[in-house]
Amino acid sequence: PHDVAIENAVRYLLSRQSEDGGIKSTAYGVLRPGAATTALVLYALSHLDEKALEPHQDQIAKANEFLLLGLREHGKVCAPDGTLDYPTYGAAMWFVADARIGLGLKTVQREDLIHWILEAQLDEEHGIERDNVQYGGWDLEATSGAKGDQLKGTNISITSFALEALW
Repeated sequence: PHDVAIENAVRYLLSRQSEDGGIKSTAYGVLRPGAATTALVLYALSHLDEKALEPHQDQIAKANEFLLLGLREHGKVCAPDGTLDYPTYGAAMWFVADARIGLGLKTVQREDLIHWILEAQLDEEHGIERDNVQYGGWDLEATSGAKGDQLKGTNISITSFALEALW
């Protein structure tokens, strides 16, 4: 029963894949471009063993290619048209998925993802001083160019994913 439930879940997630390889939200506008949700699905799939992933290799490769288009064209985790939707989350999840299941990212691509994550870390460049409780964490707005009071504040979820990728 456990294997059947997992296979059903994988099939459902991958049934949401569009022709271009992205897995896009139909409910949440900010996630419609698909980069963050595609990275999230790859991250979720990276928790499975090879046997569970084997029947889905073509779809996994197509999802990876969708993210690669954005990275090649715009230098960040985004939809192929350049639309950003939670790029730090996407970078961290995609990096970890590649490390776990070998999506085939080149060294320079993996370095680009880590660079993006490190650039998003809250510090003086983002208007956050060392004595601020937010210092050293990650914020959803940091990659938009927001600084200081424009930031929403360190988010434990995004910080956890960033740290997992950097680990």
